[in-house]
Amino acid sequence: MIEKIEEIWGIMKEEIPDATVLSIIYYVAVIIFSILLNNYNGEIVGKSALDIMSYKNGLSWGFLLFAIVFIILGYLLIYYYWHIRKRKNFEVNFVIIFVILIVYAILDFICSIVIVILINNPIFTAAVTFITAIYAFAVVSK
Repeated sequence: MIEKIEEIWGIMKEEIPDATVLSIIYYVAVIIFSILLNNYNGEIVGKSALDIMSYKNGLSWGFLLFAIVFIILGYLLIYYYWHIRKRKNFEVNFVIIFVILIVYAILDFICSIVIVILINNPIFTAAVTFITAIYAFAVVSK
């Protein structure tokens, strides 16, 4: 029994710290980004699509880019957790490690949802409108 506990502890010490450090860095970055994005959204409410996308020298484009990067990073972390689980081929005795990885994956998914909600209105809507208007102008001017 003690050998099994030592084996589980060894795997946790080997795998979980990397996942934990990566996750904490990601969560802190997403929280800071979400706060900044929410404050920025408050500044641009009620503006036109052109005004939103050109506000503060096009800062909206930067927020949109970072939102996409954070969403991709979140899903890469979920893939990393899945890879850890598959690499170790966890048995029933390793349920605690599996549960920890599942919690991290759920938190990453929630972070992605928060980013999508915050970026969707008004920045994403303005970006789509802006790009559509440019495309329409290019088609009409031919």
